[in-house]
Amino acid sequence: MTLEKFIILLTDAIAKCYLSYGVDIKIKHCKVACNGKRFIFQVKPRPGAKVTSILERAQDVRAFLGLPYFEVSSNRKSISIAVSTSPFILNSLSDILWSDLFLKSNMKIPLILGYDSLGNKHVVDLYELKHLFVSGTTNSGKTVCLNNIAICIALKQPVDKVNLIIIDTGARGLDLLSALPHLASPIVKDPEVAVKVISGIRKKMEWRIKLSPEELQQEPVVVLIIDEYISLILKVDDTDKNELISDGMILHSDRGSQYTSHEFRDALQHRSAVQSMSGTGRCYDNARMESFFATLKKEKLYKIKTSNYAMEEVRSIVHRYINYYNLRRIYSTNGGIPPEKYRQAYYDIQNAA
Repeated sequence: MTLEKFIILLTDAIAKCYLSYGVDIKIKHCKVACNGKRFIFQVKPRPGAKVTSILERAQDVRAFLGLPYFEVSSNRKSISIAVSTSPFILNSLSDILWSDLFLKSNMKIPLILGYDSLGNKHVVDLYELKHLFVSGTTNSGKTVCLNNIAICIALKQPVDKVNLIIIDTGARGLDLLSALPHLASPIVKDPEVAVKVISGIRKKMEWRIKLSPEELQQEPVVVLIIDEYISLILKVDDTDKNELISDGMILHSDRGSQYTSHEFRDALQHRSAVQSMSGTGRCYDNARMESFFATLKKEKLYKIKTSNYAMEEVRSIVHRYINYYNLRRIYSTNGGIPPEKYRQAYYDIQNAA
């Protein structure tokens, strides 16, 4: 079968599979990579079809078609579907570590991001990122990513050019890095010591601001890696929390009049918070979280009088419900499977492929 014929059949199969779930789409364009094993389709929803439905049904379509990889992404201008007919087993970290893209890079601190959907290698300059937040569910690879950052530093940077500081007060997933010569101190595992270290780094940053560009060039770059940052915040008292939580909280909402009011914006400004809103006509930005909050209220909060409880008790009730929601609640969109188990099944299929 020719590649052109295969693309036509694959395009038709994806469109028909979505249609069986009541989602009518038009696939307009296709990019091909990795010797005809990876494809990027440009998608347009037909009248009546919602972008959220395309996103929500992605894993159902992937499972039905038996594809190792099927990922939907969207922005304000387009919707795309990345498809692979073979597992990503060839996406080796070592291939990038010993490639010219990394070894001959002129970046100050080159950091390997990995491969995109078309199999292209990507390296960025950690020095230009300043702050990097790694998020994800349990077992999604957050600590592996932090290890990767440290490995990139150790392979490319002289010891006197980078001071590496690691704080790991949680799962201790970074212990393998304890022998790195770039470490400015042993890995910090005590929460109280971690607060003092972060406070010291902040003072060092404030001191460096006063240096001239020439003097600053003589200073080593400081890279701070913190694993389980939220756990660290929860382990310290309120006084120390002020050292860990800086001004600049981001509050995201829809464009409701209560959020656009002068009173609300003044309150945010008073707390040095940054306001973020959905784009005009993009109500689905918040759709998933609003759906969850609606379920939380109907199934739990509306059934109790929260005013009779202390704040800590309410937090505990919400926390227990979130655990129930993720681990045990029947979730109709996932065919009755709880979200966490559905996600784990997805990763099991990926690993088996």
